[in-house]
Amino acid sequence: MITIGAIIGGPESAFFDRVLCEFMRHCESEGHLSGEPVRVNIVYHLPGSIMPPDFVGVRPAKFSRKDKKLMVQAAVESQMASVRNRDEVLDYIVDVADEAISVAKSKFDGAKIEYDVKKDRAFLNEFRDLVLGK
Repeated sequence: MITIGAIIGGPESAFFDRVLCEFMRHCESEGHLSGEPVRVNIVYHLPGSIMPPDFVGVRPAKFSRKDKKLMVQAAVESQMASVRNRDEVLDYIVDVADEAISVAKSKFDGAKIEYDVKKDRAFLNEFRDLVLGK
């Protein structure tokens, strides 16, 4: 199951954050439908003048073997903060989520926790089809 969070680095990322909230609401309302008991919390770090991300890319963060849960942090590229095309931002968000679940798969494999990444990947693809018609 995928859950979404955000750390907003400044007002420059307001549009991206509004679009991210669409994905966040979808994951909150439909995330249980993936049927995957392992939880991946993807936290998007949005760039801004107040607090830019201090890393690049996607990285594993807080891990709970007991709860079968992993937080994955994703630094949003600075040029994405200025994009004002909803579909382009949503496509980027889903691409980053896909990369994050790949990172999660590696972490869970290393901890010998069974994680069917195909279920979460199918959930992402269904969302992309729903909102972007791809």
